[in-house]
Amino acid sequence: MKNFCKKYDLLFYLGIALLCLMVMSGIKTSDYRDTDSYMWANRMIDWISSGSWFERKFMLSNYPYGEILHWTRPLDVLWFGLYSFFKDFYPMKEAVFISGSFLSPVIGLFFVTAVYFAIKPFYNGFYRLIFMLAVFFPFPFQGAFGFLNPDHHVLILLFQCISFAFLMRWVCFDKKKSAFLAGLFAALSLWVTVESWIFFFMVLSVFISGFVFYKRQLDAATTFVFGSFVTILIATVINQPAQGFFYFDMGRISIAFAAMMGILFLLLKTINTHNIEKYSPLKRIILLVPLGVVSLCWLIALYYPVFTSKLVDVWMYRINEMKSPLNSVKT
Repeated sequence: MKNFCKKYDLLFYLGIALLCLMVMSGIKTSDYRDTDSYMWANRMIDWISSGSWFERKFMLSNYPYGEILHWTRPLDVLWFGLYSFFKDFYPMKEAVFISGSFLSPVIGLFFVTAVYFAIKPFYNGFYRLIFMLAVFFPFPFQGAFGFLNPDHHVLILLFQCISFAFLMRWVCFDKKKSAFLAGLFAALSLWVTVESWIFFFMVLSVFISGFVFYKRQLDAATTFVFGSFVTILIATVINQPAQGFFYFDMGRISIAFAAMMGILFLLLKTINTHNIEKYSPLKRIILLVPLGVVSLCWLIALYYPVFTSKLVDVWMYRINEMKSPLNSVKT
């Protein structure tokens, strides 16, 4: 029995997580907790009705002109998978709303599995139990992954957690495969939303710090960016913007991000050809200046057109994600 518990303790954590999620309110077809959830449900209904994979204008918003949404297909695919279980028992619209009620809890169970996978090499027994309970007992876990809350941010958390797990494996075991998989899942989170660029650069900075301070080569950083580049390029081909493959859309995954990732990869590959074993940390930082300039240009291109437009005055000031954290502290 003791060996069984050690081998299958993940099932225990999944059971506890599910119980925590079931504390939330009962399942209804018309009681989502956020307006974006209704928007995405209607986007799903429009997508299923169209019978076409490709993005198009969403005509239920900004009538009569329609709106091109910045959302992408990964969450749609997962939602459609759940919808398939209900479509034979309910009308399409009701099946979409019911399946959406279960979407975040299902992703939450995958998230718990990803956390377990991330810490398994480092914590055993009692310490792993404490860590896992600390993850899914607090309210934020129940709020994010609870019922009636279909939202793409939970999918971002899942992909970022898996990417972090592979990052930790690289830190401890220095395997290039882990670096590549960390880049792959970081890019998948970027596919869900470009908000994940912060996470991408945070992970990249870990690889860079190994180069600057611990005399490691840039092989792992190059492999990480290459994994992201390949994933983003494939994602752009599969799920191109409504305006076309070559449209430089900075609000969602597009050829713009694939091009920028390719430039970062070429820069890292070039820098990595230097024999840096005898270089001081300062010299290594100087070598990375071109990489920093390109990254800064990327961020300016991403945000400058947005914050200098009329959108800030008429719309964006009401969005919580766009508010300064300092304002939240003051209030």
